[in-house]
Amino acid sequence: MPEAPSGPGAEAVDAVLRTLAERGAQVRTVTVAAAAADRATLTAALEAAAGEPAESGVLSLLALGGGEHFGAGLALSQALGDAEVAAPLWCVTRGAVACGRSDRVEDPEQALLWGLGRVASMEQGGRWGGLVDLPPQTDARTLDRLVAVLAGDGSEDQVHGRYGRARRARRPLARGERRRAPAARRPPRPRRPRVSAVLRVKVDATRHLHELTRDLDLSAFVLFSSFAATAPTGP
Repeated sequence: MPEAPSGPGAEAVDAVLRTLAERGAQVRTVTVAAAAADRATLTAALEAAAGEPAESGVLSLLALGGGEHFGAGLALSQALGDAEVAAPLWCVTRGAVACGRSDRVEDPEQALLWGLGRVASMEQGGRWGGLVDLPPQTDARTLDRLVAVLAGDGSEDQVHGRYGRARRARRPLARGERRRAPAARRPPRPRRPRVSAVLRVKVDATRHLHELTRDLDLSAFVLFSSFAATAPTGP
């Protein structure tokens, strides 16, 4: 058994799993070692954990363990296909998105998963559940809202755990059925060279620009992706 994560990430993982069990969910946990959050290892772990009854959904807590969230999330999405798991995937982040003027993004690294989720929802609609972002302080009310979303009627697939706002419907996890919950136990190191190369050019460059300009009196910090150069912007 890999060493459990320390700090707020470990507390959040334990709180989510405990709340699911208390609300009647049959949880089957897949624990992933730090250096094993790659496609092949995740596929083997999912296949080894398969059992009866079949899972109604997969809840990923990988982002709560820290590390390279985008690569681990992409590897898990691919591994589910390789392991022939048809259940929808839900990903939990914390502090990745803002909801309301007084709210702020606490962890921009985790925000990458929200971009990945939007792509997965279009390319793998039948196997996609949704995204839930928890606030930095995860209290009982927030955990109750998370369980309600997972066991809901499918009316939400992008949810802020504090406010419950969402959009676009996807399949929920059914109450009382089995769930897999991959949870990172130490920050995983980047495993997939193509992903790392893309992130190095786009994300690392953005981070460096932010650090270099953070003390300047800027009215805005605006970035455009390469997609903006090809997409129509007007009538």
